[in-house]
Amino acid sequence: MKAVVLGGTGACGKAILASLLSSSAVERVVTIGRRPVTVPDQAQLEQSGKLVQVTTEMAAIAQAEDAFKGADVVMCAFGTTRKQAGSAEAFKKIDQEYVVAAAATAKRAGVPHFMYISSHGASASSWFLYLQSKGQTENGIIAQKFDKVSILRPGLLDRGDESRFVEKFAMVFTSGCKTTTIGEAMRELAAAYLTDKASSGDAVQYVDDATIRRLGKQ
Repeated sequence: MKAVVLGGTGACGKAILASLLSSSAVERVVTIGRRPVTVPDQAQLEQSGKLVQVTTEMAAIAQAEDAFKGADVVMCAFGTTRKQAGSAEAFKKIDQEYVVAAAATAKRAGVPHFMYISSHGASASSWFLYLQSKGQTENGIIAQKFDKVSILRPGLLDRGDESRFVEKFAMVFTSGCKTTTIGEAMRELAAAYLTDKASSGDAVQYVDDATIRRLGKQ
């Protein structure tokens, strides 16, 4: 498997990278982002060619089209919060426009499978900015008409030390879906599609929290 990872410096992105880089079935992982990621055994992985890092501003993602070529799958964990972005407009630009632009670039490069970490409750018609943006982003990705789109909709996320305040508070009452679980689930889904595309079901696949946990063995 040859994979491209977007958002590799975030909690979910780090978990995706860990899952991919630890697998002997994965031949190459390309990270694309504003800054390179840091992983265990990085020098060895880069020297062997298993890890390739491409730095670019997400606003200029179209210029990195060559980095997508030859990939079997793109795994997108890119996103932000309104607080981090500073405004609703900036949030939608980062959380939605950059992701859809990346999907369009991947499609032009011939990538057959695009995977995106969305959210439980995502809907383009939601009154809530976060869920509305996620739903609109899903629609933008689907509109690219990949051979396969996998949209993961986890519920409460357990980001470990990187968990946000609201997530930490909510986890007092219920268990969150671990980022490591999401990383494992994405690798399993990508491998399953590569192994048997004919039996992979609909072109658009929605993966709920329970399925993510089952695939990720949480």
